[in-house]
Amino acid sequence: MTDIDATDRCRSVYALQVDGTLCHSPRDRFQTFSDISNHFNSHSADAHAWNSPADAAIARILDRYRSRKSIYLSGSPEALPQPDIYHFAEDRACRIEFGNLAVQHVDALVSSDGDHLPMGAGVSAELSRVAGQEYRNTASQFIPVRPGRAVVTPAGALPARFVIHGITMGRKGGTWISPSRDLVNEIMDSCFYNADTLSLRSIAFPLLGTGTGRLSPEVCLDTMFLFLARKLSQGVTSIRDVRIVLYPLSQKQRQHPGSWIHR
Repeated sequence: MTDIDATDRCRSVYALQVDGTLCHSPRDRFQTFSDISNHFNSHSADAHAWNSPADAAIARILDRYRSRKSIYLSGSPEALPQPDIYHFAEDRACRIEFGNLAVQHVDALVSSDGDHLPMGAGVSAELSRVAGQEYRNTASQFIPVRPGRAVVTPAGALPARFVIHGITMGRKGGTWISPSRDLVNEIMDSCFYNADTLSLRSIAFPLLGTGTGRLSPEVCLDTMFLFLARKLSQGVTSIRDVRIVLYPLSQKQRQHPGSWIHR
């Protein structure tokens, strides 16, 4: 163990002991150092979140998601004529469906765009087309936006109150940032931060960074769904209705998956 590892571990022990001291019941507190050690050993850093989630309810939801994922990635609305709805505590729900993000009646639509909000292709272009010129003018006042973050604007003529622009690519310092699993997690967190700040109750997402950014749709969907399962099960949020809206593919695109850009 390095000095840094040992320091971090000591800090974690202290935090755990403080947390235990603040428990409502003395029986819930850490009584000995062995109790703390056992806590660490039962939460191995090697445990994979997909295979050993803390909450059994999340495990059941993830099992269902995995059994249905091939349908979501097929691009075929015929395979999913009605949305799949995943229910969570406190009347929260996440639904996955094929459709057009620009017609979703929610408090906030999420766009996927670059750091200068060019709105030149895919879902960002479609939202811009419907929202109108004032929407584009307002968004231009916020550029550039750091990759991994999100900025909120009024939604213009769209059937929503706001658009939350998730930044999937651009420059951070002198480095070009492309979409990745970590970046998608950052964007999701930023979107919920903004949504909770505004006390929003409904939000609709596209797949983030899978268009011009070329992130694998499967990697993106897995990352987004796992984030949402944790947030809606265990997080503190005003959001009650989450939608992942998948873009339907033509028959030609389904037959030649490498020849198209996922929006």
